[in-house]
Amino acid sequence: LTSGCNIEEMERSPHPPQDPEVRAKIDKIASFVAKAGPQAEERLRSDHAGKPQFAFLIGGEYSDYYRFSLQCEIYNMNQGLPAGARPGPAPQPQPEQPPSFDYAAAQARIDQLRQEITNSEVNLKAHFDAIPMLREAEYATAVADAEQSKTTSYLERVGLDVSGLNDLLEQLHSKCSKDVVSAMKKWIFDYCTTDQLREIILMYLLTRVRFAPSSESFRLHVLYLINDWAYYCNRKKQGGITQVLSRYVPQLYAFAADTVKDPTIVQKLDKLIGTWEGSKLFDDSVFKSLRNPSIIIQNYKTSTQAEHQKVCNEISQRLLNTFGGYEKQHQEFATHMANQITAIEAQIEMERSKADLAHRKNLPSLMSGSRRSRFDCGPAAGDYGGFFNAPPAAAAPPSVWNEEEDVDGDPIDNSSAPLPPEIDEKSLIPRAPFYELPAGVMMGQIKIEDLTYKAIEVSKLRMPPALPPTHRLMMAMEAFYAPPTNERPRDALGWETNGLVEFYDRKSRLRKVLEDTHCINGKTFEDLISNRLSAADLDDEKEEREEEKRRRIDRYLRGSRSPSRSRRGRSKSRSRSNSRSPRRRRRSSSSSPRRHSSSRSPSPDDRPQFGGRRARSPSPPPVRFAIPSGPPAPLGSDNKGAQLMAKMGWSGRGLGAKEHGMQDPVSGGEVRMGEEKFKGLGFKEETDEFSDFRKRTGSKYSERWLNRLT
Repeated sequence: LTSGCNIEEMERSPHPPQDPEVRAKIDKIASFVAKAGPQAEERLRSDHAGKPQFAFLIGGEYSDYYRFSLQCEIYNMNQGLPAGARPGPAPQPQPEQPPSFDYAAAQARIDQLRQEITNSEVNLKAHFDAIPMLREAEYATAVADAEQSKTTSYLERVGLDVSGLNDLLEQLHSKCSKDVVSAMKKWIFDYCTTDQLREIILMYLLTRVRFAPSSESFRLHVLYLINDWAYYCNRKKQGGITQVLSRYVPQLYAFAADTVKDPTIVQKLDKLIGTWEGSKLFDDSVFKSLRNPSIIIQNYKTSTQAEHQKVCNEISQRLLNTFGGYEKQHQEFATHMANQITAIEAQIEMERSKADLAHRKNLPSLMSGSRRSRFDCGPAAGDYGGFFNAPPAAAAPPSVWNEEEDVDGDPIDNSSAPLPPEIDEKSLIPRAPFYELPAGVMMGQIKIEDLTYKAIEVSKLRMPPALPPTHRLMMAMEAFYAPPTNERPRDALGWETNGLVEFYDRKSRLRKVLEDTHCINGKTFEDLISNRLSAADLDDEKEEREEEKRRRIDRYLRGSRSPSRSRRGRSKSRSRSNSRSPRRRRRSSSSSPRRHSSSRSPSPDDRPQFGGRRARSPSPPPVRFAIPSGPPAPLGSDNKGAQLMAKMGWSGRGLGAKEHGMQDPVSGGEVRMGEEKFKGLGFKEETDEFSDFRKRTGSKYSERWLNRLT
């Protein structure tokens, strides 16, 4: 490598890779490209696209060293040409290459931002899951403070000082002796001389058992105090005090047995109940309650919750407001992170577009110029090809790769690739209606975060600009049409297995974020759907379906009950002129709906509906029949039958010459509809319950039959 590059060139050369294997690979590829030509470099790029170890071929890491090594190889080859070869032009300083874009670092930053969004979502969900626990804890503290305040207010109202009793109760935490219990009982007898004072002191003891930081042994010892008090009242025949104790004993025992875990204390509690039952200190209702402490606890919680419902609501509202602040912070943070991700992705796409543009721009200049042999030592001044920058200053300037013919001698187009033209926004506006445009034009309005239906804004539809395909698109097309491999297997239909797994994973993550956000607000994913029919629309649809069903039944009944008349009507309609009135034409077309089923398109009622409301068709005009008024006119003299009968002596009334029978001709009866039109002239419409029943059941049968057909 250094045979044709002097010390000055080595000092100006880019720093080689630290890894000797990477350096050897770059030198080897540079030597191969210098010998084989630029088509070899292009082939290497296409074969190793997307591999990080070959990033120097497309301007990645160590691309400067690769270009320098390639130029030195070409210079060394040109030094061996025969005399008479044109010396190259004076070297030009190599322009500074802009720092290459680190795609790996950008992708790592995107992953880090997404992980931060996920962590924020996890923290938000943890706050939401902790709300019930926090509510229970704060509610218990608030209820305890309220109950203790109420008990203190009762004590202050009656002027009872319990400081002496508190000193004795503190001794029950460590041990319970007969002397302590006797002293407490004596204090109660001395200071609680009325039923009101006794009930207040029992309420105070219950508050100490429920809310104070009391141990299991303390609660048991309080029950021992109640036991001595009850025995004393039973011995002294004080039934009133026993009744007062009966109202508090079940609650004291229930709270003592509710959270007990020590088996020794459980045995002592059972023994205490057995002693009370044996001595019959209390009523049977008290013992029945003592055997079901869980019911007592549940009733207490229910009554307490009803009493302190306002406090519970305030606590819940405060916690929800706090969580709402956390949720708002999370949304702002997620939006900020999403904007950063979008900016980085846009930057990555822009860098890739720049690389593709530079690739297309520099490719023709590599093959420009004209020469007589394979390697030309005398290129035009300043022309070093698109992929090969000018070498550093040297005593003998190196030549560059420049050829006019490929290996097979086929001519190569020397025209340079034009720069992409500026896109005129107005030229992209479609002129055809939106329903005649390709379906792909709507992709610009469909975002990956869109999970529900959104109407396409026709005014924002744009046609794709006429630009050459990018390198990324070409690589994707090559991968699409490439045969299946072990890394890219195909399914039974020929599609790449898990080809869209990244897209669906991202889509599912966005859906989960949206569902979790709406779940916090008490909503579901279905609440986001806005294009659904309202209750009024559903009622209208139901009415239209029922009306259509009735019309089909009427058409079927009219067609099935008078087949001969319908055939006569069809034959007459063919022979008559088309000069009938519009009203007559409508009646004839509606009376035979099956006439056009084989040759005409279906009617709007029979056409399939593809969503949305169907416009209600106008009701046909009612059919009116003219009923003759008064008796019919007698036959005139122009009637041939009347003339023949007059010759036989008929005067125009009755039958025959004697004019017997009915004197006047039979008048036409009123026009009847449906089944009634086939009944005789003398039929009178009367209410017949059997006929009504037959009509009702017959219509239901026809309706069921039509439903099976449809």
